[in-house]
Amino acid sequence: GLANSIFCNKNVKIIELFQGLNDATFWYLSQELNFDYHPIQTIDFNPNYIDAWQQHTYMPTDVIEKILATITLK
Repeated sequence: GLANSIFCNKNVKIIELFQGLNDATFWYLSQELNFDYHPIQTIDFNPNYIDAWQQHTYMPTDVIEKILATITLK
């Protein structure tokens, strides 16, 4: 879902909701392109790759709203 971020303007904020996979791909991409990157871990990481893909991600919207409120707009 974030692969198209390579075409974003330089002043973009990237907010990634992590599932059970520990994957830093978009963090690295954001570092290289100087994006304002904010990861949100929704569930504990699962070392079993297959199980991690099958896990559901749940996050209450009030939690997301609180996190978004802490991110300053430029």
